[in-house]
Amino acid sequence: MNTQELQVLLQYAASTSPSPMQASVPWMPATGRLNISLLNPQGAYCKQIIIAVPYGNTPDALFASMPSIAANNADWSLLTKEEDAGGRLGVRSATPYAAFTMVCRDEKLYKISGNQTFSIFGDISGQCGSSTIQIQETSSPDNQQEMQDRLYQFNCVKGEPEFYADNFITTAADQYTVPRSEFQTGEKIRFAWESNGTYFKLYQKDGNLVYQGTQTSCVLQEGVQNDTAFVLVASMTGDWDGDQPQAGYRSVYIYRHLTVTVANPVLQPSYLTVGESAAFNGPAAFVQQAYFDEYAKFSGGANICGGLNVNSALYVNGNLTVIGETVENSLNVQGKLTADSVTIQRSLNTRGANIQLDLFHHDMYTVCKGPNPYAHYRADADGFLVANIAYSEKPGQSVARCTIQVINFCYIEITNIPGNDNNAFSSSNSGIIPVKRNQEVLISGKNDIPENNSEIKVLWIPVGSAAQKKEPDG
Repeated sequence: MNTQELQVLLQYAASTSPSPMQASVPWMPATGRLNISLLNPQGAYCKQIIIAVPYGNTPDALFASMPSIAANNADWSLLTKEEDAGGRLGVRSATPYAAFTMVCRDEKLYKISGNQTFSIFGDISGQCGSSTIQIQETSSPDNQQEMQDRLYQFNCVKGEPEFYADNFITTAADQYTVPRSEFQTGEKIRFAWESNGTYFKLYQKDGNLVYQGTQTSCVLQEGVQNDTAFVLVASMTGDWDGDQPQAGYRSVYIYRHLTVTVANPVLQPSYLTVGESAAFNGPAAFVQQAYFDEYAKFSGGANICGGLNVNSALYVNGNLTVIGETVENSLNVQGKLTADSVTIQRSLNTRGANIQLDLFHHDMYTVCKGPNPYAHYRADADGFLVANIAYSEKPGQSVARCTIQVINFCYIEITNIPGNDNNAFSSSNSGIIPVKRNQEVLISGKNDIPENNSEIKVLWIPVGSAAQKKEPDG
């Protein structure tokens, strides 16, 4: 970009996007932007500025059609937008000019502060060349002198179109102008980029295809759950997945990369050890094990596949699913508790919970049976003994009884209910007694009338998945 200083009091700094300017291609009209910033090292005063920019389908035109203009603040506003102001500014050209007259809204602002920029934007012309930009300022060195018109011009070069993919950014789905790189879990994310390519693909870091097509923006509706890198691939072809290249052929791609962070990520570590306490505001999942030396709090529920050990207290406001759990103090679950094995040293508190603990993990096993059974053994697990006296074999009197004594603890004794007459069968009866692991038990049963027996059967029910699948030791 060449500049030629004229007798102006202000200084002008120009910047373009793309930089340098590139001519549009027929299949993808490129939007260009020319920004002109005003600098005021001399402390001059200015009330009006006219900026004239050529447009049309000629080499010396910068834009393809009449562009638009905007200021970076409300100190200046557009007074007129004229077509072909070249003659007034001293330009003799067959190419039409768009002249924008910008005026300062308050004389108190005539002394330019140094933060004033005008932005001219539109579709770039399709022919390469050099464009002359004309500026006329109405200014004076101080506020005591009359303001005069002063002219300045510079050239803006527009080169051959080159394959590009730039300004790859992320924003909120409803705020396109505010770039963001951090989002909430599951929040919609808008991706945008500038390119004259014809086909694009957007991938997550794991190779998952997020978008493919010809547009230069897309929205990831489901967002992401943790920090994720994205790669944009741009090409000058269509969808290259269908290519069947000959020997020596290779596509040309441009790759752009960015990373999105999540303020409240969903944690999914394989193994976690926390020296003190931890609190999780969202759902947590651990593939293997989790250890907490103090307390743990899960506000969004937890799913732990390999075991959970908490030395103090465990609080869960959502659902808790865990294979293997040890809590030294107390367990407080607001939702549903599903566990394969649970050891709680002190207390369990749930509020409206459906606690799925598979206590009776195995079938019943027969300890002894017959008219006069007898057994003595030591229990190998916590469980229950169930005694049952069946109906008598035939009508008439039948007197049967069964005693289960847990040594040094308690015992139960049940009898059948004899019939009222010789045509009635004696009814059945049953009872149950809990047995702790390693307790000795003595079982005895007897029918007092051998001519009419009632079968006596004692069953063993082990408790929990840790119980062995066998009868108690005899």
